[in-house]
Amino acid sequence: KIFIKDFVIGGVAAAIAKSVAAPIERRRFLITGEYEAEGIRVFWRGNLLNIIRYSPVQALNFACKDQVERIFYNAQTKSSQSSTIPSSPSFLGNNLLINIAAGGLAGAAYFSVFYFTDKTLKSTAPPEFYRISLVGVTVYRALYFGLYDTLKSSAAIGAFKDNLLANFILGWGTTIAAGYASYPIDTIRRRMLMRTGDKYSSSLHYLRNSIHKEGVSSLFRSAGFYLPIRSIAGAGALSVYDQLQRLISL
Repeated sequence: KIFIKDFVIGGVAAAIAKSVAAPIERRRFLITGEYEAEGIRVFWRGNLLNIIRYSPVQALNFACKDQVERIFYNAQTKSSQSSTIPSSPSFLGNNLLINIAAGGLAGAAYFSVFYFTDKTLKSTAPPEFYRISLVGVTVYRALYFGLYDTLKSSAAIGAFKDNLLANFILGWGTTIAAGYASYPIDTIRRRMLMRTGDKYSSSLHYLRNSIHKEGVSSLFRSAGFYLPIRSIAGAGALSVYDQLQRLISL
């Protein structure tokens, strides 16, 4: 029941965040002139399809992450209660590791389900695609959830506690950080998918070759422009999810 509740709340939070972020993500319509032709509705064109694609992903990630966190924290509590040696839990040593591990496992679980149920992707993508994608998703989700949950529990004091705007700003920062950390992996993944005819023994071989030919900066191409905008919906999902959980528990 708790898993289903988290899943539903995660899906609703993602839908709200995606809808609010839609005008920013689709700002290009101001340049192309389509805004004058269709009016404000153009900013939400195709948003329902985006929600259908985005919400289940976030819902499963939120539900899996919270489930894994509960397992880890319950095990930690039982271990400390049964131990005869006094324990002094470290904020960075315990909470951060648990939150990062929970986020990473949630991301890995989601992507594995997605990959093995998508017959088209499984049959057309190169074999190395699954491995490099799994690493990228795990790194991203580990930091996306892990940094946010850990820093939120430390910074949420006084007026900032349960504050939607404060949580959004924190979530935006951690989402961007997670995006930068996993961006090189995502770059290699996208290139491997587009250039299926290239002969490389592994993603590491592909990475070394890309750095040798184009330099390290090529792995972060367009990140400075792309990540802050893409991270708005992710940050919104984190902050709205917390608010919905708080309201339901009242």
